[in-house]
Amino acid sequence: MAFTLHKQQIFAGIGFALVACTLLFTGVAGGGMLQASVFDGDGLIGGLTKAEAEIQGTGIREETDIFIAIGQVINFILMFAAILAFIAFVVAGFMFILGFGSDASIQRAKKIMIWSIVGLIVIIFAFVIVQFVIEAATASRASSAGPP
Repeated sequence: MAFTLHKQQIFAGIGFALVACTLLFTGVAGGGMLQASVFDGDGLIGGLTKAEAEIQGTGIREETDIFIAIGQVINFILMFAAILAFIAFVVAGFMFILGFGSDASIQRAKKIMIWSIVGLIVIIFAFVIVQFVIEAATASRASSAGPP
């Protein structure tokens, strides 16, 4: 019975060796032992107060809402998805024009065009839904917070 190594076993062994070497060298470089750092400051409230004082006047917004931040990320992703759908539509247009009468090429181009339009419509609806949810969430949070 011959001993054979498969690619997965080789990569697993290399990965294990890299992790072991990393742990070994970080322990040795840190004085021979891994040490926990200790903060002997004013605690959480003191640290937050100090950070708030340092932020003043830097232009960094302090009141960023998590719903707004998540909505901005989703809208950014939707923008790229819309760009990809538009590029697919343009490529399908070139395929349609350059198909030179080939039925298979023209049918394929038509399918790509139809599905890219469907994709753009879905992306637009997703954008509208995200905007609606952000407006509803921030309005309900603002009304529950009461007057300033």
